[in-house]
Amino acid sequence: MITIPLFILTALYVWLGVWLCKKPKSWPARMALALLMGSPAIYWIGTYQYVKYQHKTACARDGGLKVLIQPEKADRIRLDANSFSAEHDAHDFLRMYSPRLSVVEAWNGTYKDLTQTRAQTKDYYAYSIDPATTALPKKDWRFNRVLLGEPTSGVYVLSGAAKSEGNLDTTTWKLERNEQLYAAWTMLHHYWSRNPGMPIGWQCFSPSSPEALGKQPNHILIQLVLN
Repeated sequence: MITIPLFILTALYVWLGVWLCKKPKSWPARMALALLMGSPAIYWIGTYQYVKYQHKTACARDGGLKVLIQPEKADRIRLDANSFSAEHDAHDFLRMYSPRLSVVEAWNGTYKDLTQTRAQTKDYYAYSIDPATTALPKKDWRFNRVLLGEPTSGVYVLSGAAKSEGNLDTTTWKLERNEQLYAAWTMLHHYWSRNPGMPIGWQCFSPSSPEALGKQPNHILIQLVLN
């Protein structure tokens, strides 16, 4: 465990500081040396409190659900291809929200042109539940799939993206229509230390944090548009 060596090194550092501070004859010299030896601890405590304050302020200002425009009710959505990688996501949403959600447009996980790495064209399909199977348990439902020439205009689009800048990781889920943002859910994770062995930081509005325990951002955004 990394904590045991860390505690040992801290104890040795404190002992060394006390021993060195006894060497000078005058009290001013001892105090100057004590301040010098204690400067790393002062720096750590100061930066710790500053990052914690940054986190608290950013969470209050930007975190969680923000509804910019109240969405109109709809029973059809589209899953952004860069955020959802396969058709099973469409199946999962239909199982959970049918009959309020009747159609989900999604990428099926394949490319039209596998020779290109940056100019690949994705096939979008409209997924719906096969009405002949709705009397069966949900795990046995079957789904219809219709190839779309292009994504339907005017449909709400659900997307998510993560970015890392300095000591902050941000994940934002968005609900948009016609490239206009209607609502967003933002999760923030501030780090005081990114040490792989013992990262230290704070997060808010993630499914595991107290203020959003068990809440899934993409589901919360979808429910804004469902009847």
